Amino acid sequence: MDINIILHIAKHWFEAGNLPHPSKGSIARAMQVTPRAVQKRIAALEDLGFLRRIERRGPKGSKGSQTSEFDLSGLKEKATPHAVEAIKQREKIRQMKLDRLRRKKVDVEALANEGVS
Repeated sequence: MDINIILHIAKHWFEAGNLPHPSKGSIARAMQVTPRAVQKRIAALEDLGFLRRIERRGPKGSKGSQTSEFDLSGLKEKATPHAVEAIKQREKIRQMKLDRLRRKKVDVEALANEGVS
């Protein structure tokens, strides 16, 4: 459920300087759960440091507030070390494949040279 909430919030993030601000109701409808269930999970994600809610108020004199903005910089901060490790692992595997191909190429060349001599 948490990843669905994060993905739904991220889906509404179009510009770096303009934080996403989907309503809990729209997230709940997309996930077919109650807005209260979404509210609880957002609070848990905030407690874990994955996101930060930024309350938005309407103009002076208006009643109520607008939908909260969501700052996902905590998620980025927590995910970056894992992403770096995954990139290193991917590069290591790629390098191993290249090394294996080079060894095969060298062996073919050696066999060809032996046959020519």
